[in-house]
Amino acid sequence: MKDVLDSEHNAAVTEVFTGWMEGSVSDDALRRTLTHSGEMDRWETVRLRAPEQRCLVDAVDVASDLLNSRFQAHR
Repeated sequence: MKDVLDSEHNAAVTEVFTGWMEGSVSDDALRRTLTHSGEMDRWETVRLRAPEQRCLVDAVDVASDLLNSRFQAHR
């Protein structure tokens, strides 16, 4: 998403996702924002090939593991 944006919009996307990862932006608010901005429609038109999809799944798994370990450390 950020690759197709200018620096101002790139910064806004970074801020929203950072807020979501830190827990200050809810999943529902993030979904509404992505839907309202048209990003969800754009993603519906993009289809990943198997190797790209595997890389994305691996990246999400790594990010989830990192977030879970940080959450557990703060308990």
